[in-house]
Amino acid sequence: MSKQQKLIQTYNDLLETAADQRLMHVVEELDSLSNTSPVPNNVNWQNLRMRYAQHSFQKPTVVPFREQTQSWWFTLTRKAILVPLIAALLIVTTASAFAATPLLQTLLQGGSYNAKDSIKYSTFGDIQLSQKIGNATVRLEKGYAEDHNIVLGVTVTPVDDNSILNNPRLTTADGTDLSSSGQLLGDVENHILAQSMTFSDANVTGAPASLNLILKMDLVQNGSTQTVVFHFQLPYHQGEIVAPHQQETSQGQVITLEKATIGKTQTTIEFSGLNEISVTSAVGKPVTPQIDMQTSSANHITTFDYAGNNESGKFVFRFNSDLSHYHGPWTIIVTKGNTYKWTFHINV
Repeated sequence: MSKQQKLIQTYNDLLETAADQRLMHVVEELDSLSNTSPVPNNVNWQNLRMRYAQHSFQKPTVVPFREQTQSWWFTLTRKAILVPLIAALLIVTTASAFAATPLLQTLLQGGSYNAKDSIKYSTFGDIQLSQKIGNATVRLEKGYAEDHNIVLGVTVTPVDDNSILNNPRLTTADGTDLSSSGQLLGDVENHILAQSMTFSDANVTGAPASLNLILKMDLVQNGSTQTVVFHFQLPYHQGEIVAPHQQETSQGQVITLEKATIGKTQTTIEFSGLNEISVTSAVGKPVTPQIDMQTSSANHITTFDYAGNNESGKFVFRFNSDLSHYHGPWTIIVTKGNTYKWTFHINV
C-alpha cells in the first residue's frame, strides 16, 4: 500500500481520493508532525562533533530538482475542513521553529571542552530573515562578526535526516570573498536542521562599524539542490590584540609569537617561523605543533580547533571558544615533537 493510500485510509473522513494534492500535502504534514518525538532540552555535543566536526566547505553533487505539483481547486466542503487544518499546521510549525533554538544554541556556543569557555549565546545578534524554498523555510537567525571571524546560525524546517546546507559563500556587498576557510557544524532533530557556519580568515580590511554581507548556500534535500541567498548587515567588533613580536629559541631554531587576537567567538595565536621547522614521526609523517596556553597556574588550554597556515602564510592555532574572560599574564608553550619547546609570556 502506498503512502497516499495509507493516508486516505487513515483520514477517510477528510480524503476521498488523492486528486486534491494540496489537501493531501497538508494532511501529510500534520500526520508527520503528530508522529515525531519532541526536541530534546539539551544536546550531546560529542554526538554533534562526531557527525559534523571540522567539515570543509565543499560543493555537493547537483541533481535535478523535482517540483511538486499543486492543485488550486477545492470543493466547498473541503474548504470548510481545510481552514482549521491550515491554522493547526501554522501553530505546530511555528512551535517547531521556536523549538529549534536549543539545538542552534548548542551549535553556536562552539562545544568547548571547558564549559566556562563556551561562546555565550547572548553574544550573537538577531538577523531573523527567512526564505521559502519548496516546502521548507530557511531562516538566517543569528550572527556575529569580529576580527576576521564571522559566525552565522541558520535553521531549516521541515527537512529529512539527510538534509544539509552546504557550500556556503559569504561576500561583502562589493564582492570581497570572506569564505576562504571555515567550519560547518549541524544536526537534524524532529525535521529541523540547525547549522552554524564559521568563516575564519575573513578578508576584512580596516575596522568598519558594520558589514554589508551576502550569504549564498545550497539546500540539499530530497535529491535536489537549491541555492538560497540572503542580504543582511552585521555590526563588526574588535577583540583584544596583543602583538609582542616576541622571539624564542629552541635547539637553535627561532620562532616569533607575532600576535594573539582574543575575541568572543574565536582566539587566534599567530607565529612566524614555526611552519618552516620540519619534524617527522617514526613512520615519516609530519608532526603537528602542539600548544599549552596557561592562563593561570591551574588552567591549561591545550585543545584547539585548527592548527596550520592562515591566508598570510603565518602558522596559527585557532580556538573557537570565548577566552576573553581570562585577564592577566598568559604563558604559551609550543612544542614540535620531542625536539623543540618554546615558551612565551604575554599580558592580556
